Amino acid sequence: MKNPGLVFWAALTGVAALALSLSAAGPEPSADFRATVERLVRAARETNGAYDTIRGLTDSVGPRLSGSPGDARAVAWAEAALKRLGFKNVRAEIVTVPHWERGEESGEIVSPAPFRLSLCALGGSAPNPVLSTLRYFPEEYHAHVVEHRCPAKVCKGLIKFSILADKCTGCMACAKKCPTKAISGEKKKVHVIDQAGCIKCGACLDTCKFSAVEVK
Repeated sequence: MKNPGLVFWAALTGVAALALSLSAAGPEPSADFRATVERLVRAARETNGAYDTIRGLTDSVGPRLSGSPGDARAVAWAEAALKRLGFKNVRAEIVTVPHWERGEESGEIVSPAPFRLSLCALGGSAPNPVLSTLRYFPEEYHAHVVEHRCPAKVCKGLIKFSILADKCTGCMACAKKCPTKAISGEKKKVHVIDQAGCIKCGACLDTCKFSAVEVK
């Protein structure tokens, strides 16, 4: 015997969509058509078939992540359920789907007050690079986030170029290479970098032959 809730809900969706399209097109649905829609709505309201179907799927199969054993159980469950309802030509086709396995989630706030967090990874997410760097290079995150400095001296927003007075010979090589003209100074006198105009391109560092340019 067919499950009336499942069948009627499915039929009701299609019939309602058809009714809306006919109404939008102009002609009024016939009395028989309206009677059929009302009968389907009434039958769906009077049965628990749709709810029982969903409950059977969730209780019998459980989580059904794509490519997981639960996914295979869900396919087998649906195939058997459709056959029980009397549908013909029911078959499970072979398909290729992505496979994702949930790993161990962990999280921790490092500043200003360190404490552990409870996490739940989204399906298909790949947080390993972030987790790896947090685990093995926590001092890097602390330096960037808390101390606002870049130990590797590569983050332009966290570094500063300056000229060492005791090493600068005033050769003017750095001033000539600076694309923004942010370096000033007279010949054979100590030069100065204007921090407001410096774009931290590193041209002065590469040009200086006396190690007079410092990055910190």
